[in-house]
Amino acid sequence: MNICDYYPDLETFLVELKGVKVDYNEWNWKRFNVGGKPFCAFCNDGSAKPYIVVKGEKEFNDLMRSAYKGLIRPAPDMNKVYWSAITPDKDIPQEIVKKMCSRGYKVVFEKLPQNLRNKILEE
Repeated sequence: MNICDYYPDLETFLVELKGVKVDYNEWNWKRFNVGGKPFCAFCNDGSAKPYIVVKGEKEFNDLMRSAYKGLIRPAPDMNKVYWSAITPDKDIPQEIVKKMCSRGYKVVFEKLPQNLRNKILEE
């Protein structure tokens, strides 16, 4: 199984956000970046169930982790306050995952320098 089996529209949603570029890191994570900064990644180490890491605000992350205990948790090897790991599951609707990703995009986008934000918006 891969992430798109659980959330068939998620990747299209992500790449259609303004200025998003996709790359792969050394762990073969499919990363979604805005302004060269990642806000979301599809992760699969080949042995475990794939998962999604997404950046977010502390309060929202805490809320999502409480609402989906065991399925949304602090992301491994990342800042556990700002990054959450989502285990794809039928109990987490695609709309919730999209909301988390769009909030992550916004968090990263708003921290970019103004000239870079303007350039992305003009694309």
